[in-house]
Amino acid sequence: MGQRPFPFQNKVRVKVLVADDLISVYSYLAESLADLDGIEMADVRLDAEEARKFAIRWQPDVLIMDIHMRGGPGAYILQAIKRARPATVVIVLTLFSSDDIRAATLGLGADFFFDKSTELEQVPVVLRNLKLGATACPPAVGFPTTRGHAW
Repeated sequence: MGQRPFPFQNKVRVKVLVADDLISVYSYLAESLADLDGIEMADVRLDAEEARKFAIRWQPDVLIMDIHMRGGPGAYILQAIKRARPATVVIVLTLFSSDDIRAATLGLGADFFFDKSTELEQVPVVLRNLKLGATACPPAVGFPTTRGHAW
């Protein structure tokens, strides 16, 4: 499968939604991306159902989400947003990483999958590269294989 174009390359403003029940994840990402022009971050959504409803309504360019959230499985959000807006780039985070979960999540349509405990710092790198229109990210230690991308 070849690389797909990302919906926000060369956009002036990129809408990012964080759906995670750890406020520290949102705080880290907001701080890490503060110096990148054109990133609009919605307030964090802590509950899966709330995140799903907001994502459908707000239509983010990027959804950064925990696959295990209160209020329902993250797979539910992932499937709903990909049905409603297939172009949304979905970055999945989890503290419960395994090869099976990674494969299943990517199979549901996630574009990236990161273990929060060891790979969280890769998320701002990916967003910076995508915002700047990069077609490939430099390899990094522990960087995951992604669906349809030569990253």
